[in-house]
Amino acid sequence: MLRNWALFTGLLISCARPALAAGVGGVPFDLDPSSLVSDSVVNAIVKEIGLSFDLKPYEPATPLGTHVGLDIGVEVSLLKVPDAFFEALASSGFGGGMSSASVPFLPTVSLQVHKGMGEFVDVGLGGLALLGNKIIGGDIKIVILKGEEEGPTWAFRFSYTYTDLLLSGINISTKTLTPQLLVSKEIEFADPYLGVAAQYVMGDIDATISGASLAAGAGVPEGTAVPDQSVQKSGSGYGAKLFGGVSFKVPRAGLRLTLGGDYSIAGVSGMGVKVSFTF
Repeated sequence: MLRNWALFTGLLISCARPALAAGVGGVPFDLDPSSLVSDSVVNAIVKEIGLSFDLKPYEPATPLGTHVGLDIGVEVSLLKVPDAFFEALASSGFGGGMSSASVPFLPTVSLQVHKGMGEFVDVGLGGLALLGNKIIGGDIKIVILKGEEEGPTWAFRFSYTYTDLLLSGINISTKTLTPQLLVSKEIEFADPYLGVAAQYVMGDIDATISGASLAAGAGVPEGTAVPDQSVQKSGSGYGAKLFGGVSFKVPRAGLRLTLGGDYSIAGVSGMGVKVSFTF
């Protein structure tokens, strides 16, 4: 898992430090910083980060209720890095020949807390902060049809995730908005659920690339003065996914084990597990 993250991080850094065109010669040059990274690369990076770190509640449509109605847990997921991501980088001359075979999946982790706010509304918070990087988000679930006797429960959920990553001086921040419709049917020991979601990602890349790095990448003659360049670009992307899972409950122990997975039309599919305690 750590090896995959190291490879992926190195790939993102290489995209923000592209080689310059030949012909710089022995004199300083004037360069538009926005031309250092193409829009297609920015969109690919923003979309990949935003969709990958979109928080996954792993909660069924069934409300937590008002008898305390508190659920605290840890979620761990493995996500596929889509081929389209590497193809977008390769089309602009980045990626160094890397493919989904080099980085087959990415791990994500988050701490999550969900609280029932009545018979029909649950709210949740989740995220993780580590070494200057943070992933923070929240969700609200509104039950639109509560199952009676043998019927299923339907709910609408909306989640928001903010991701801020600092990779070797390169700052990548994204915001992901995810409306969802889900249905579940609670039984004695489990609560299986299915859902569909749309995703919209917007984000920014902010980096200062040293003149020395640029000169080395362009093969500039030694001693040529190359100024540092500040790159600030915005990107966006869309996605949609089908998801499902089942939440198993341990009677009288308050322990829940939720297994989930999703299929993304953007290629960022994955599976995961959440272990939590419900009060």
